Amino acid sequence: MSQFVKQKAFGQNFLVNDSIIGRIIDSIDHSLSQYPVKQMFEIGPGLGALTRPWTERHPELPLTLIEKDREIAEKWKTTTIPQLTLRLEDAVDTDYHSLFRSEPVGLFSNLPYSVGTRIFTKLAEHPHEIKFMVLMFQKEVAERILLKPKTVGSLGIWSQNVWDIEKVLLVPPSAFKPKPKIDSLVIKCIPRPQARIPQTQSSEAHKKLWQDLLKLAFSHRRKMLRSIFNDHALWKSGLTDSKVPETLRAEALTWEHWSALFQSCAKHWDLQ
Repeated sequence: MSQFVKQKAFGQNFLVNDSIIGRIIDSIDHSLSQYPVKQMFEIGPGLGALTRPWTERHPELPLTLIEKDREIAEKWKTTTIPQLTLRLEDAVDTDYHSLFRSEPVGLFSNLPYSVGTRIFTKLAEHPHEIKFMVLMFQKEVAERILLKPKTVGSLGIWSQNVWDIEKVLLVPPSAFKPKPKIDSLVIKCIPRPQARIPQTQSSEAHKKLWQDLLKLAFSHRRKMLRSIFNDHALWKSGLTDSKVPETLRAEALTWEHWSALFQSCAKHWDLQ
């Protein structure tokens, strides 16, 4: 595999900096020590920058690779690492509910820039099956998930309602081949014992309502909630009854505001 060179596959840039690789592996190791699992998954192993050092440290721990690129997958099929299982499939379309059904798992990935957010949102729907995730994104996306100032949006609020998320490591373009034009950021995601707003997870219908609320609230970032919600009877009634200041913008809401707003909207929705 070390002699196999592929410039890009599905938006993926390959790690080549040993120091960065070591620090990411250390973070995965630390997560594993805190949240032991019997099965690990890696999405997009590429040429094995993370895969090989990980398996060297944990030769007895099963690791399933999910790889879309058929050419790369063929190379992995010839590996002599006994603990590996390969799934040739698109991580965007993977049925994670079926994949994780047996027991809690750990997961790591250098996510492809082009579909990283789509893969993450599918994974983040499984806080009961995934004990921890160590994931690399382009910096801009990671900062939205981390709710950095001036990046607050629906993705970060939705994620951090259910997950505790922290920054691990900033990764410069020089750590990759080919070099991307932007920085990357590694984050760690640990499922919360309970959602910040438990009612949002009480049923599939309420999960959908929560997503719809966030989508609407952030649909016009510069507008006040009053201006956004006024054209929608359900949401307008929910906002009024929630006592959340109607002149606020969505990015300024606290978790207490979100909880009051969701509970009020859910009450009106349940009465429909």
